Amino acid sequence: MTPEVLEAKLGRRLPGGGRETADQILDRVSTRLGEIERQHGAGDSWAPRFRALMADNKFWPSGRILNNCGATQGQLASCFVLPVEDDFGSILEALTLAARCHRTGGGTGFDLSPMRERGAPISTAEAAGSSGPVSWLDLFDAETSVVMKGGKMRGANLASLSVRHPDVLEFIDAKEVVGRLPCFNLSVSVDDRFFAELDAGADIELVSPHGGHVVGRVPAAEIWSRIADNAWRTGDPGLLFVDAINRGNVLLDHLGPIRTTNPCGEQTLYPYEASNLGSLNLSAFRSADGTGVDLAALDEATELAVRMLDDAIDASVYPDPRITAMARANRRIGLGVMGFADLLVALGVPYDSEEALAVVDRVGAVIQTAGHRATRRLAAERGPFPNWEHSSLTEPARNCAVTT
Repeated sequence: MTPEVLEAKLGRRLPGGGRETADQILDRVSTRLGEIERQHGAGDSWAPRFRALMADNKFWPSGRILNNCGATQGQLASCFVLPVEDDFGSILEALTLAARCHRTGGGTGFDLSPMRERGAPISTAEAAGSSGPVSWLDLFDAETSVVMKGGKMRGANLASLSVRHPDVLEFIDAKEVVGRLPCFNLSVSVDDRFFAELDAGADIELVSPHGGHVVGRVPAAEIWSRIADNAWRTGDPGLLFVDAINRGNVLLDHLGPIRTTNPCGEQTLYPYEASNLGSLNLSAFRSADGTGVDLAALDEATELAVRMLDDAIDASVYPDPRITAMARANRRIGLGVMGFADLLVALGVPYDSEEALAVVDRVGAVIQTAGHRATRRLAAERGPFPNWEHSSLTEPARNCAVTT
């Protein structure tokens, strides 16, 4: 990231006019995260190390951390997942909380699967029935657009719906009208059984969330074809592989299955959880002789990045006490990467080659190993995440998840 981009995108307005310089941004962020280190009794050496990691272009925390860390607002999470239940009051509560999240620059994800289908009975006697989950998307989209107009970021949401929901075809077609739902990504939640039914040429049962009874059957092939056609034309919907997500969910037995993700899909989250993100810039780790990757430097940077993201959990001022509680109970962080294509260009490695896949393996192994070593070391220093004793992890860890 160049200083000009950093200042234009993430510099805060100064009281006397103008914006922060890149140096001022790095000072603000590293100083605040260094304060968290001191609160944990770790001394004064960490803030300069955090600053150097960013100044050397090796790691960048998310825009929310860069924009808000050390500032009055203090909300550092990039995104949230909010629950939407099959109840009028719950829907409006979710809308209100979403507005509070968007106001601080955070995106939101929602799983609409609990909401009853279009036409299902509701308690209002004069009503023709439920308008269904898809109808509410327009309201949430409008809220996002209005709230985010005062900020520097475009509002972002994700809505997911089970492939077995009676309104799944309406959901798949929700973006057929050009320009509808500009603030939403859509994803259909598919399970392993759906693909078995698709291979067998079978129908799937559409089940009402309100009562659990079957209200119809649709060929799995029709759903699959409709998903593919809309994704080709509009980019939506995507797919969430919910069984695969929960096979890797260390809190499945304690908190149940994860149902959805943040707006861009890189972080799976429980209701009221927050995504605390940052990216290692792989292009900064080319070896000194220019022929490979400096894996030792990547290992060191990964450990430091995990520490920064964990500190950001404690430094953040979340928009709701329930979000605060979940963020600190699970301490989920999302360490990702950027600059992979740039690294390959610098190494002279074609993107679509076996050699590129080998680079992926080497780099990924280092990040995975160093990241999980870092969270175990932090657990030894500061204690594991509070829900660790309820998790399937065999060793104490500071964070329930480390990588995106």
